[in-house]
Parts: sequence; C-alpha cells; structure tokens
Amino acid sequence: MKKLAKLFQPLLASFLLVLLAVTTGGCVGWASSALPPRLTKAEKARAQQAHLPLTVGVERYAAPAYSESLRDALQRTKLFDRVDYLERFSSPPSFVARVERRIYGTPTIPAASLLTFGTIPTFVQETAGESFSLSPPDRPEQRVLIEYTYRGRTTLGWIALLDIFHPNRTVFPFDPEYSRRFRDRLRLSILQKVRGLTETNCTLQVGSKIFEVKIEP
Repeated sequence: MKKLAKLFQPLLASFLLVLLAVTTGGCVGWASSALPPRLTKAEKARAQQAHLPLTVGVERYAAPAYSESLRDALQRTKLFDRVDYLERFSSPPSFVARVERRIYGTPTIPAASLLTFGTIPTFVQETAGESFSLSPPDRPEQRVLIEYTYRGRTTLGWIALLDIFHPNRTVFPFDPEYSRRFRDRLRLSILQKVRGLTETNCTLQVGSKIFEVKIEP
C-alpha cells in the first residue's frame, strides 16, 4: 500500500497544480503575450483599403473551437461581404473555408508561478495564428492554402504587468489575436493570393474562378 501511495504521489501533485490553475486563474498574477510584428506604412495601406465582394462559409471542424476561431478571425478582418458557418447560408457562398491545421499555444503547468502566486514568473514560447483553405463550394479539391502565424513569448506572473507599457505586447485579458495588427496581418495573408494589384482594382483567383475586385479608398 505504501508503494502504491508513493507511485501516485507525483500524479496527485500534478493534478492539484492543474486544479489550482483552473479554479484560481489569477493565482499566477498576470499574463502577457507578444503582438504580431508591426506593419509598414505600405502594408497597412494595402491591408486597410482592400475589400473582396465575396461570401465565405466556414465548414465546422472536428474540434469546434478551431472553426469558431477561424470564423471569428475572418469576420474581424471585414475583408469579405459575409462570413458565417456554412450551414447558415441559404444559397452556396462564394467560397468554403476549412481549417487545415491546428495552431495552439504551448501546454504548460506554471508550477513555480502557481506555488509562489506569481512571484516567480514563467516564460513560454507560443505560436498563434490561423491555417485554412478557400475553395469553390462545388470543387473542394481546388483549395488555396492561406496561413498566418507568428511566434512570441508569453509571460505568466506579476512581472507581466510591466508589459502594459510595452508597444509590442498585450496583457491579459486582451488577446493578441483580437488586435488590429493580427487582423491586418491576416488580411495581408489573404490578399497575397490576389494577383495584379493596382491602385484601383485587382483580380482574385481561387480555383478556376476569377473575380474583379475594387480597392476601396
């Protein structure tokens, strides 16, 4: 019995740490994350001026959180006329968006931060972004892959409060994927599929479909 108890002691300790993290989210103090890289003036102008007169239906993914994240991210870009779940369209949308790969943070148990209530910080490198494809609703095999990701440091602990004053970081509860930088970076990743961009118009090709797109001032 003593041997069995010793065997389960590490598992019990890990479970208690996870339970502590879940039930007392503020016990590590604060958390901060890296923002995407700044846009140049030219990138910012291109990202903010373009509009695609298209509708996008997001196909639900096996893990619903990923398709929900993709739908919300595409809606926040305001690049398309409409973005919603595929089944909510009464007629086929211009394109179907599908999650192509799961992008998530680094699973971490901040033991030192938990046990010291955030006095000892935890630093983790994490990847954020979206990976998806667009295809005509009747030709799912003609997919155009689109992805925007970036990697940065996440800080857990009271020291993260200092990042409030850092121009390239954001502090919980503000999610970097809701930032203007992330929105514009995702817009640019989509617009990279646009060919023949000029000051007044461009063409977008997805599969065999070509659309004339007007750049709004």
